[in-house]
Amino acid sequence: MTTVTATFDSKSVNVVSGTYKESQQFVGTEWDTWANSVYKRAHKSFGLIITAVVTCFENAQIVTWTNSVANYLEGLAKSGAQCGFAISLGTGGAIHSLSADVYIQQVIVWYDEALAIRYFQVAIRVV
Repeated sequence: MTTVTATFDSKSVNVVSGTYKESQQFVGTEWDTWANSVYKRAHKSFGLIITAVVTCFENAQIVTWTNSVANYLEGLAKSGAQCGFAISLGTGGAIHSLSADVYIQQVIVWYDEALAIRYFQVAIRVV
């Protein structure tokens, strides 16, 4: 079994298996209308907003907080800057892949002290 990595700008980090979740949300409007003596529900679509959540990890004994990808992502979230994001699941992206500019919406960090592992969950929105 291979380890999946996610890349934020030029910083790669390991992904906890099975934690990448992507969703699409409709953006548009609907309204009631009456045409030819029949009620209709009209619909205008503007597109989709794509969001994703992924859980990553790094060795906290080797990667200091200053050099942590989690710290880097928190800085991007504070500034509102976009970054490049890429993930590829399966050999050559056979299962799924995404490569896009994203905004960092949330970073949650926690630690496994016994293993000296820093975990962090990142919520992103595709630009």
